[in-house]
Amino acid sequence: MTLASIKEEEKEKDFLAGPTCCGTTFNFGIVDIDKISNLRFYPAGGNIILAAFLKDSALQLSVSYNAGETFEEPEKVAEITGTVEDMQILAQHNKFVIAIKELITSTGTYHRRAVSGWIDEKNRTYIQKECTNREIQGGELINISLGFRRYEADPEQIESVDYLFIRDDNNKIRLVCLGHGGCKV
Repeated sequence: MTLASIKEEEKEKDFLAGPTCCGTTFNFGIVDIDKISNLRFYPAGGNIILAAFLKDSALQLSVSYNAGETFEEPEKVAEITGTVEDMQILAQHNKFVIAIKELITSTGTYHRRAVSGWIDEKNRTYIQKECTNREIQGGELINISLGFRRYEADPEQIESVDYLFIRDDNNKIRLVCLGHGGCKV
């Protein structure tokens, strides 16, 4: 074993190590920022930074694996058919979830859209899946919060979760938990 391989092993053990927390500066020149909306950056641990934004009625995602030095070409991860009122992202270790509170103006209804995914930093790739679009019924969607939990079907796995806070006609708040399925830890 060499010193370099030991350092690489230590880096892998402490996935949250890296310069993304403080002091990193970068140029996000992969798109014209004036031609997109809802641009959000999220550190995912290590040197990974996620950039999510809306362009051409779609949620787009770009990933940097080197603390913002370069970003991969943006990829469309979800169609947007209404007005985005809120967008949340949670990224932790090699997992992420993006949730959108969307108002469908033609019907006046709120929808929750979500995309979950897993990042492979070594191979500089990620996989993502768009979760089922869900119309909010029986009240007003106040907000969406995101988290991770043990997957009930297999406690050896972790799943990302949307926590929907919905106000009903009696002003009671209902919490709806929508899991996205498990992934190996």
